[in-house]
Amino acid sequence: MKIIVCFFIILISILGCSSQQLPDDLPVLYPCKITVIQDGQPLTGASVILHLTDHRPDHGGKSWIPMGLTDENGVAVIKTNARYNGAPLGKYKIAVNKTERETSKLEPAPPEDSPDYARWLEKSQSEKLHEFGLVETIHTNAEETPHDIEVTKNVNQKSVDVGKAVRNKIITYLNLCNYSVKFS
Repeated sequence: MKIIVCFFIILISILGCSSQQLPDDLPVLYPCKITVIQDGQPLTGASVILHLTDHRPDHGGKSWIPMGLTDENGVAVIKTNARYNGAPLGKYKIAVNKTERETSKLEPAPPEDSPDYARWLEKSQSEKLHEFGLVETIHTNAEETPHDIEVTKNVNQKSVDVGKAVRNKIITYLNLCNYSVKFS
């Protein structure tokens, strides 16, 4: 009897967790996978965003954003608004991006009544966060990217080659208010 009760509890938990409440105005979504290659190898941890290029009345006038993150095989399984499996029908430009960050070490704050506090505060407000773009910018910009896909009711898979590996420096300044301004 305990085994049957446990079985039903597990079954109800699985069924209850697997159903996802979809927005009423969400268009029909179709499975979509994008494989990203760089230097002949799968690019892991890259973000992939599909930018709609044709107006679709079946999108309900909303901006549904299909996106994904590449796995160890370079494959991004596309989810709309990062939540709903698949992408709406339409023609899209494919933007791929991957960044890496490094921060310089900032010494711990001295006590506020210390004569060194003002110097530390000034230094901390101009502390640099070094960010590097690991994909050529032509592939990251929806207006410039040469990559596109048309999501149809059929199989939606595309392989995208983003060329050679790069490490382009982007400079971001930090301050104590967690506000950043990006210069490239």
